[in-house]
Amino acid sequence: MSEQPNPSPKSEELSDPGFAPADLLDGRVVGDWQTRYRGARRYIYLEAAYLLVLMAAAPTFIFLSWKGSVQRELGVAPSNYVVFAKAAYVWLGAMLGGTTFSMKWLYHVVAKGQWNADRRLWRIFTPHLSAATGFAFVALLASNLIGVLDQHTIREPAALLGISFIAGYFSDSTIAALAEFAEQYIGRRRKKPSSE
Repeated sequence: MSEQPNPSPKSEELSDPGFAPADLLDGRVVGDWQTRYRGARRYIYLEAAYLLVLMAAAPTFIFLSWKGSVQRELGVAPSNYVVFAKAAYVWLGAMLGGTTFSMKWLYHVVAKGQWNADRRLWRIFTPHLSAATGFAFVALLASNLIGVLDQHTIREPAALLGISFIAGYFSDSTIAALAEFAEQYIGRRRKKPSSE
């Protein structure tokens, strides 16, 4: 028989202790150590394992890209590998940022008693959406369409990793900033007047 999450407790049963609360017991009595998620533990641990795999994979592939192992395995020509490696740093750095955010979000909602199965897709896709968002953001920076950083800085691998990590970690904010940029420079799509 598969485990199903227990019905949600009534909202008045749970109180949000906030981030780093003064009450480290999360509103529980001393000695109340058992999980609130009897039926959902398996799902929570699967999400945590998935995020741990991504957390380990991203820096591993960053290292392999830096070392040149990826170049040999994929047969990328040395003249093309510099661009490939930088793109890999950006994608993987943003994925690492998104994974860090998802992991932080997961342990906070579990600790606060707010985990729910309906947000599973959000938690699974966030690292990948963060990677794509960070990649697009750094591409706009590198093309100088968004001129907030010196172009020489953006060519350095460490800067690429740092910028993409931040863009991935704050991908919701990055998307909002990109939307403002698009509205300002590309323009809003105007509705055609309705014919009567």
